[in-house]
Amino acid sequence: TKHYGGLMPKNKLQPDEVIAIRLSTLPNKFLAHKYQVSVTAIIDIKLGRTWANVGVNTGPYNGRNRRLEAKGIDYQ
Repeated sequence: TKHYGGLMPKNKLQPDEVIAIRLSTLPNKFLAHKYQVSVTAIIDIKLGRTWANVGVNTGPYNGRNRRLEAKGIDYQ
């Protein structure tokens, strides 16, 4: 069984925190300090490179949206 997100014991973030990061308009450096992760981790979350399985992913790297588009499914 493959575990994702909050089910992984070594994760620094929980799914609700990831959603809060995505919706936040605060500076990335502030968010990184608040959640004790790197600025790169914050950027990757916002772009959808990581944690793509959690919440609404509006980043350009959302593979799920591309797969649905390829099948002709409106995901919005």
